[in-house]
Amino acid sequence: MYLAQPRPADNPQSFASGRLADPGTFTMDRVAFSLDGKEFYYTQSEACYSLKKAKTKVFKYDGHKWIGPTFLNEHHCGPTFSMDGKTLYFMGEKDNQVWMSRRTMKGWTIPALFLEKPYEHIDLMPTTKRDILSRQQFIGSTLDHVVGSALRFVFWKTRTLSASKTSKRGRHEEPNQLPL
Repeated sequence: MYLAQPRPADNPQSFASGRLADPGTFTMDRVAFSLDGKEFYYTQSEACYSLKKAKTKVFKYDGHKWIGPTFLNEHHCGPTFSMDGKTLYFMGEKDNQVWMSRRTMKGWTIPALFLEKPYEHIDLMPTTKRDILSRQQFIGSTLDHVVGSALRFVFWKTRTLSASKTSKRGRHEEPNQLPL
């Protein structure tokens, strides 16, 4: 499970050092494991705060060893699985966008714009099994101002109304801000 590395003990260790990022790049943002734990998705880039050279990559476990990394897409980061594992969500070059890619028999579709709203730092996250039944998702964003010395985060709740296989964009209810 640890990309052929020994399990870490009580002391934190660098994960897969030298295996994830190409020379001159670094890994960034969050990572995602498939529901069965046999696929590991992550992003590498050459620069912070820019996705121009960002690449999402994947390792796959074939039952005996981890194979990869292989290229999945570019200009996106922060892969996040839907609760059923059939959709991957990503943050895009613009801070107010969420992109999605669907799993097909041939692999993953090219990411298509799923959600775009007039607030920054969208971070979409389906959270619990109950949420998948209600098609509920949560979005974290920052307010336009700083409170003291820290950014103030707000959270929104939305629900997918439809996500047909033929539609490039999912339909969703208008996000509602949750009380602070």
